[in-house]
Amino acid sequence: MAPPGVSTGPTELRCSQGKCPRFSKPPNTLMSMLKSDERVILDFERSWWLEGGPKDQAIEQKLGLSASAYYEALRRIVFDVAALAYDPLTVKRVRSLIEQTGEGELAV
Repeated sequence: MAPPGVSTGPTELRCSQGKCPRFSKPPNTLMSMLKSDERVILDFERSWWLEGGPKDQAIEQKLGLSASAYYEALRRIVFDVAALAYDPLTVKRVRSLIEQTGEGELAV
């Protein structure tokens, strides 16, 4: 019989006071591996159309990047597993567009 405050599960994982050594890492470890500028690019891609106006102009105004630099970064980011963990819908949409237009091309 386990002492008070300690539970034993079917896998013999013992947890005490709500702390399980096997699950000590925060669940968002992959998302924390994504750099802040990469998150900004994914956030922009998810919602740029709410701003109105041409996308290329919004890229330059909001991010300070040329359109070609933005798309190059976006192509790189969407194949990172951390990006998929951060924003799965946007990442899958952009990956699909890349596959439809051919390798390396992105006309979003």
